[in-house]
Amino acid sequence: MRVGRKKPKTSLEFVLKNPPKSVVTPFLVADLALFADVCMSYSFDGYGELPPNDILPAVLGLLGSMFAGALILFWVLRVNKRDLRSLGLRVSAWPGFMRGVTFGFLMVLFTFGATMLIDGFNFNFNPSYNIFVAIFLLFATLIESAAEEILFRGFLQTGVAAKSSLPVALVLQAVLFTATYGLTPNISVAAAISVFLMGIFYGLVFWLTDNLLMTIAMHFIWNFVTGPLLGISVTTVLLPTTLLTAYPAASDFISGGAYGIEASVVTIFVCLVACAIVGWKCYKAQGEKN
Repeated sequence: MRVGRKKPKTSLEFVLKNPPKSVVTPFLVADLALFADVCMSYSFDGYGELPPNDILPAVLGLLGSMFAGALILFWVLRVNKRDLRSLGLRVSAWPGFMRGVTFGFLMVLFTFGATMLIDGFNFNFNPSYNIFVAIFLLFATLIESAAEEILFRGFLQTGVAAKSSLPVALVLQAVLFTATYGLTPNISVAAAISVFLMGIFYGLVFWLTDNLLMTIAMHFIWNFVTGPLLGISVTTVLLPTTLLTAYPAASDFISGGAYGIEASVVTIFVCLVACAIVGWKCYKAQGEKN
């Protein structure tokens, strides 16, 4: 009796059915997508000085993310001949999205709560809040978060792991994630450390759950709550409308300064704790498999 090949179940197993030619290939494709994203996102520089509440940068940022995400999906589906399960995307995984929303809110709560305990920010309601622009930002933030998770965790981390190992892939995707945000103005050492730890954290969650919808939700909640709702700068991005307007009341060491709350030592501490907890769960899960 012929014994059929074991059917793949995880995203890594789906990639291993048709792995990249080398560990460099996923990096080259990811870099191409990021280059297109950056070119489109920062093309508003050619329009000269824009008013602070102009929606054009947000629109171009959305288009850049959509193009980068579409390029990765085209490469996976048409060039690699894989399906979406190789990215950790499954219809049955939707409950993970809601868990990601919950954990995303907890991350914001711990970070923001600790910052407020030491008087990190003052807030005012924004009298010129535009609900229609806010709805656009809701969907734009979700799409941009999905595009980044598809690129860094779903495609790059899994592709590198197929030719190397999961720990190596975890670190390398976080390095590129950090380098991408390093292009933004006002980057600091604290901001770079924080972004790197966030990349590690999202990568660990994906490693543990094999559910990209969960990391998409966590990424989305962080960006949307801190940005369009609380009015705190997110990696120096100034949004066209926010529900609240945040004013740093503490030093840049606490508030993150012009870069945003990602550059705060509080965010670094919360990310370290989160990485330690999820990392330990990954270690235990790996031990059980072996």
